[in-house]
Amino acid sequence: MVNGVSVLEATHDRIISLTQQSTKTLQIEVANADIHYIRDLQKPVISGYLYKQKDSTFLRSWKRRYCVMRQDNCLYYYKHQGDVDPLGAIPMLNYTVSRHQDSSKEFCFKAEKYGAKTYYFSVENREDMARWVGAMNEASMTSKKRKESWMDVTSHNVGLPALEVRKPECSGSLMKCARATKTWQKRYCVLKDACIYYYKNMYSPRAQGMAHLHGYTLHDSSKKFSFTLKPPEPQMKPFTFAADNETDKNRWVEALSKSIQRWIKVD
Repeated sequence: MVNGVSVLEATHDRIISLTQQSTKTLQIEVANADIHYIRDLQKPVISGYLYKQKDSTFLRSWKRRYCVMRQDNCLYYYKHQGDVDPLGAIPMLNYTVSRHQDSSKEFCFKAEKYGAKTYYFSVENREDMARWVGAMNEASMTSKKRKESWMDVTSHNVGLPALEVRKPECSGSLMKCARATKTWQKRYCVLKDACIYYYKNMYSPRAQGMAHLHGYTLHDSSKKFSFTLKPPEPQMKPFTFAADNETDKNRWVEALSKSIQRWIKVD
């Protein structure tokens, strides 16, 4: 709020105008971010030491790793218990976990998914194996339900008017570069959960399109006040936008960086 006026949906120019309308004391109210849901996703479901098979060109060795399955349905593995940063994370979506026969390990199991890397683990006893296999398979099923729910949300948001997307992380007008023609068109953009929805204008009844930006990186572009979002894979589409001024560009770059970084880089 700026002087009693909500600026959640306002453009940068509108916010500046509000601050300049009066010489009186400027009153600003800042809403607290709701991080309870994010904190809940980090709660551990099961944790303990596992032996994880390390792939190598010459040999396959086993490394003892401290593993934590969290409510976000990712398996995080650390070198030691108490380490802050994980060595890696495995999203369990669509993985199937089952017993694996291995001559060097008695209680061995594997997590496999079509078209993806297979992971091998082992534990000290049958009870621990049953606990981990059950927890991983449960995470796989829960992840599938959450993904379907998230895709439903993004599909729903595309059909909403620009001003009705709930709790956007950033919004306002940007120039969008058409990849085929290299021409620039003004679009009203809304950022939500690492997805950017673009509209003909702020009063449009539905989005003209959207971009999933998970894994994308931000880079400066040649046009003044512009930036490019480069994809994690070469076959994916890049996106280039330009703001009206340096301040507005920085506002978008900061919001995009935070939104994209919420999605952990995984194996």
